[in-house]
Amino acid sequence: MGILWGICFLGELVLFLLPTPAVCNFIALDIGDWNAAAAKAVGPRFWDIEDIVRSSSVVNFTQTGTFFEKIKAGKAVTVLAFGDSITSFGGGCYQRDADHIKQYVPTIGPAFFGARCREERTTMGWLSIFMHMINTTWPHPDHILINDGIPGHSLGNFAESTCIEPMLPSNPDLIILEHLPYLEEASRMSQTLELLIHRLKLNFNTSTFPPTILVNMHELVGYQDPKFQSIRDCLLKLGEKCDSACTSAFKGLPNAGNSNTLEVELKTDLVASHYGMTSLSYGPVLRSIVDRQQQGSTTGRASRALQESRQMSECQVFTSLFLDQIHPTLVGELLLADLLVNYLAGAMAHFTLQNDEATATRTQSHGAVQEVTSSQVFSSQQARELPLPLHAASLYIPVMRCFGTNGDHSNSPEGFHPSETLKVIKSDGWQLVREENGKFKPGWVSTTPGSVLRISMTSQLSHVHGISSTWQQQEELLIGITFLKSYEHMGVAEVSCMSGCKCANYTYDGHEPLHHHSIPFTVDTPGALLPHALKCIVQVMVSSSTLSGEYKVKVTQASLKTWLNISSSSAPVAQLAAVQLS
Repeated sequence: MGILWGICFLGELVLFLLPTPAVCNFIALDIGDWNAAAAKAVGPRFWDIEDIVRSSSVVNFTQTGTFFEKIKAGKAVTVLAFGDSITSFGGGCYQRDADHIKQYVPTIGPAFFGARCREERTTMGWLSIFMHMINTTWPHPDHILINDGIPGHSLGNFAESTCIEPMLPSNPDLIILEHLPYLEEASRMSQTLELLIHRLKLNFNTSTFPPTILVNMHELVGYQDPKFQSIRDCLLKLGEKCDSACTSAFKGLPNAGNSNTLEVELKTDLVASHYGMTSLSYGPVLRSIVDRQQQGSTTGRASRALQESRQMSECQVFTSLFLDQIHPTLVGELLLADLLVNYLAGAMAHFTLQNDEATATRTQSHGAVQEVTSSQVFSSQQARELPLPLHAASLYIPVMRCFGTNGDHSNSPEGFHPSETLKVIKSDGWQLVREENGKFKPGWVSTTPGSVLRISMTSQLSHVHGISSTWQQQEELLIGITFLKSYEHMGVAEVSCMSGCKCANYTYDGHEPLHHHSIPFTVDTPGALLPHALKCIVQVMVSSSTLSGEYKVKVTQASLKTWLNISSSSAPVAQLAAVQLS
């Protein structure tokens, strides 16, 4: 039987003659054709492939071999995403309904209850747009996005302070980790990211690790920048945003970021390189768009959309891309999706080149072209085993039992069934809220000094997901309370252990004047469970002292945490110290 040959277009990167239809599902040549449904909704792009490729800090295409082998075999893929509100609120969803998600995870993450996730197969959100592109190219009714983004969460929060296990699918095909570098602790970034990788790996039903894309986002202007308030006012302004004052304010942006942000990105790139992952950076893309707009230049390969777009000022670029100094507009979400699509296009080109070379070799050897199937293209790519860690401490995995306020079924959205609920046995002066500013942000809130909240936690860790009797459990126990930290309205909490456990009393001030954000913050204090105690009861009281002049305290989670040493006998932690970074 003869072979049909056709043309496959893979991004702006390559053009090949390939056998069809076996390996000829393709990503379009012109960027203007990417994610067509979303592009029509937000208007023409004013960026091009030359801008998008600037995002590539560390690129590894070979990690996607297993992903393409599966999707080109006609099977559904599962994409898992972690991140802050850019992911939780801005990423969107991609599933048929709640029951579809429940087939993959015991607990549905909070992102599902956002307004964007109430429609089937929506293309609202940068991850939704990306999933739409996947489904358009390789259609399957069961492609699914598991969006585990949580507002205000850094990768450090996910690694050390959040019970992520109930929200994890057993075998994802692609992982996307988005974060804002300024939220991370630079001195610990590589160890934190590595810890998250090993914690995820511990819970996957596979001996290998899925392909992973790290997305380093960019804060347009920091809170301590003299321009912060004027730029924020311009972004939030209704109607015409770029008057003369705003046009002047945006001059010189985007900045490179502070030293902490730059160090965090370098540490992220280091870990990505070590583990064979891909690391993308949003800042250089913004810089490239602005530079080219100022020069008024396009390349010969510019997309139709770019050729038709007008020259734009910095103010016009950034007010088109940003809702505020952090979050993307619909246009910004399309740009973010394009970064992911471009990476897949490059990976397709990589494997197609390999296939093309293999076909040429066979032709020379046998004198005739032989059919090459999809499985042959990708089967040579072995799934990745994780290498030895850069940090020995990364093999001490946190084991947590979390009790969340979003677990009260009478106050949660229909169909939300988390594994553990926050049992409140006293709530004088406190109120359980579901939403703030129209977004699903459950928690116990009080604004009255002297108000008392008492929380009861089951004191057993033996049944926590992931614990194995063959691992060494550490003696230290941390008792954690997760509060809201914000630049406005926040007061001071006084925390003490009442019964069943003991810990040192402490105070926590939720007022954070240095950053213009509201984020969860977990305070872990060393403690111990009393012999034979079944419950650990912790009290949170609103203090009469305040630095902000206000008294709001919000509690979103309580937790018990210890560690497991998961190092194997062939790679004990003591031997790994030789590769630990200074």
